[in-house]
Amino acid sequence: MKNILFVTFVILIHFLPFSQNYIDKVFINILNNYRTLNGINEVVFDFQHYDSKIITNSYNVLVYITNESKDTSYKWVKCTSDLKIIPKYNDRNTSQLFVAVDSIPLDSIYDDSKLPLHYLSDSFNYKSPITVIRYFDSLALHKVFKTLILSKENESILLSNYQFFFQLNITLSKNKLNRIFTIKAFEIVDEKNASISSDYGYVIYKGNFNKLKPYIVDEFTKKLLYTSK
Repeated sequence: MKNILFVTFVILIHFLPFSQNYIDKVFINILNNYRTLNGINEVVFDFQHYDSKIITNSYNVLVYITNESKDTSYKWVKCTSDLKIIPKYNDRNTSQLFVAVDSIPLDSIYDDSKLPLHYLSDSFNYKSPITVIRYFDSLALHKVFKTLILSKENESILLSNYQFFFQLNITLSKNKLNRIFTIKAFEIVDEKNASISSDYGYVIYKGNFNKLKPYIVDEFTKKLLYTSK
């Protein structure tokens, strides 16, 4: 019963906005504790950072809205800007060391938990679901790390003196029964290489103009400004 409730619990709150920074810190704490146990200094590390640049200005547009009765009303809506998202680390200034993927059954995570059953009750009588799922992810990350260092090659890399850059990702499996952890380790080889463009590897995130375009009207005539051809 505990395991069934836990699986249901994780599925229900899987899409809450958990902090990536928390997961990163847990992994680094596990890694640094392991290095300390092996008489090695704590690792020099970093995670992905992004810089954003505004490409187009934001402005207000008037759009029409039709309700179920086919009545039309008008509303001012903010047309958000396009953004250029630039990663700090890319294929020019890092070298990939390894990629590790581990699938952890949700019920096995709860088996290691000290939480009482009432935390997973139907009434959801817990103080913070985010705190609870962070706790479960922490338990899972310990399992993942134990699997990770079973590879002698990966272990030697993690105990080395590289300047590390890590990418961590957690997803829910298609059958909703496993948490899938993907860990990518890179060496930072030339963070300030002058030959790399300042916006290398960028991605454009479009604002909402294309979504609003079919509904934008002139402020005075109320006629569509962009008609389809």
